[in-house]
Amino acid sequence: MALPQLLAVALAAAAFTLPGISPALANCQDPPMEGVTWDGCDVAGRSLPDADLRNAFISGADMANADLTGARFNGSFLRTTKLAGAKLAHSDFTLADLTGADLSGADLSGATLAEATFTGANLEGADLSGADLTGATLDNASLKGAKIDGAVLTRASLDQTVWVDGKVCAETSFESCQK
Repeated sequence: MALPQLLAVALAAAAFTLPGISPALANCQDPPMEGVTWDGCDVAGRSLPDADLRNAFISGADMANADLTGARFNGSFLRTTKLAGAKLAHSDFTLADLTGADLSGADLSGATLAEATFTGANLEGADLSGADLTGATLDNASLKGAKIDGAVLTRASLDQTVWVDGKVCAETSFESCQK
């Protein structure tokens, strides 16, 4: 690996590490734990209700159809993770990065998604009923066919988001998609 690439990888890892928390390395079959690294792991269909995955690095993992009801993902890095059809009701994703994640058909009812990043994420057909998306970034995400009854979208950024009815939100849309 060339020095500039190595430096970029090191800086990315350093930027993710939080003060006082060092990531715990885990085999993909190990139980979930705070700070775990499950980069690219296949945990599709596993039953992990109430899992503590705070500050975890789970980028590119396959968690489709997993039962993660009530799980804690606060501050976790879940870029490009497959969570399609996952049970995530009442989970906490506060400050999590789900850029490019696939959450199509996922049950996120009653979930806390405050200040989370969903840039370019697929939330088509997801159930976001009663979810708290306060301050969340959903730019370029797709909410087509999603259920959002009772969802809180205060200060949520919806720039170029595909709204539940298929409309594309206007530039600098916040809290609702109106043209």
